[in-house]
Amino acid sequence: YRRLSASGIPAGNVARVPSAVDTRLFVRSEPAIVMQWQRALQLDLARVALYTGTLSLANHPVDLLLRAFSLVQVALKSSVLVIVGGGKDLERLKHLALELGIAQQCRFTGRLPYSLMPLLYTMADCTVDPVEADDTARARWPLKIIESLACGTPVVTGDVGDRRYMLNDGRVGELVVPGDAGALAEGIITMFARVAESPALAATCRQSTADYELNVVTDQLLAFYVRAAQRHAGKGASIQQPK
Repeated sequence: YRRLSASGIPAGNVARVPSAVDTRLFVRSEPAIVMQWQRALQLDLARVALYTGTLSLANHPVDLLLRAFSLVQVALKSSVLVIVGGGKDLERLKHLALELGIAQQCRFTGRLPYSLMPLLYTMADCTVDPVEADDTARARWPLKIIESLACGTPVVTGDVGDRRYMLNDGRVGELVVPGDAGALAEGIITMFARVAESPALAATCRQSTADYELNVVTDQLLAFYVRAAQRHAGKGASIQQPK
């Protein structure tokens, strides 16, 4: 949005519209089902950090997350990192987990059906979005952050781009220095403590997604195009927004 505006494009021709989520699909799963998956993944009573996404180091620094989690393990031996997704760097990341001595504390599930995401979010104490301080991170509006919050699960991520806005200045997550494994580790540890101490946090997370409801964002986008069409049609033209 900033680049387009700075390039001379009229302000009325640029809209900043967030990703939308159908929150009816992202609700917390039943405890009995969650327990089945916890047993299947051998999570026991562990604190669970969750990563979901493509395992490609070209644009997703999951290696940063593994290095951070090796530091988390020093402080919290009972913590587990669940990594959901596939990609060309899956084996490379598994090997890195071995090198870091945390392979036993990591669960690489591979690709799973998208329909299972609400269950996975419910199972986790927090989700983690590792990022560098680069234009790729600045330009993204990760839908998985909103999905996680809609399920009541807070998020740990780097303070870059729109993430501070998405996490309501840290009220529903932890914002850390991007690209810093130590800062990311501290954020995860802090988030584990917040979850344990704040039973109401899950409800706060869910409430924070109201602005990203599918109908809210759709109305914003439609209104933008109606205004653009009216300008294009010329003065005095009237274009009614569909009901």
